[in-house]
Amino acid sequence: MQDPRVPPGARDRFEALYLACYPAVHRYALRRTDSVDDVADVIAETFLTAWRRLDDVPEGDATLLWLYGAARRVLTNHRRGQSTSSTRSAAAGCMSRPRPLRRPSDPQPPQ
Repeated sequence: MQDPRVPPGARDRFEALYLACYPAVHRYALRRTDSVDDVADVIAETFLTAWRRLDDVPEGDATLLWLYGAARRVLTNHRRGQSTSSTRSAAAGCMSRPRPLRRPSDPQPPQ
């Protein structure tokens, strides 16, 4: 059954675009990430962007260039998210290691 929200021909066009461009986008992401999981995320987000903006994706040779640009933006956002996450983790790690409290009755530590 055809989804009424999907314009006629959109599914076929996207499938052709995906099959033709997936290997090149995969190589592009693989060269720019350290993790296979990150590669999968970048590819998924890139083609999701292409699906959502299918009317903006140019035909012919320009298709792959458009996808490279989308993948570059996905990678930039991914790196930004990793940087923010690692900064937060480091800050939380510093704050989560309090020094032990000393009671007045405890002996003074040697200096």
